[in-house]
Amino acid sequence: MPFDANDKLLLDGLLPAEASRLRLRRALADAPDLAWDSIAARAERMLTAPLLRFNLAAVGGLDAVPASARRQLDESSRTWAARHLGYVSEAARLLAAMRDAGIDALPLKGAALMLGESYPQPGLRAAVDLDLLLDPSDLDRAEAIAERCGRSEEHTSELQSR
Repeated sequence: MPFDANDKLLLDGLLPAEASRLRLRRALADAPDLAWDSIAARAERMLTAPLLRFNLAAVGGLDAVPASARRQLDESSRTWAARHLGYVSEAARLLAAMRDAGIDALPLKGAALMLGESYPQPGLRAAVDLDLLLDPSDLDRAEAIAERCGRSEEHTSELQSR
């Protein structure tokens, strides 16, 4: 299945790296008639709208985005930035509670990237869960700590399934 110009633009906006920005500049120059509302909606569904907006801004491409699509990208960026800040705060609080109880818990995937400040600004990495690696013998204590920290049984049940 060949990618059209809209697909390529979405893919080019995925990484906060110079190589991606170079491809994004080319995509903007080569395809002036992009389906921006569709691009913004797809980026939102893929949880990459803030990253696309960030990279478009980095290449001076936001002016090419029509107002309706730009509003959608802007709103998504603000929403995910707020979520990111809350996520990092809550993840740090949970990890500190586990550490204080003598449980070694290692954040994985999005949690590791967000807590490690791997992205240049909040909100560029969407995360809807907190993946932790811990010793299976600590599972019951970790679940109890998670519940005391406000995580419901629904949230902690994923610990058991992994």
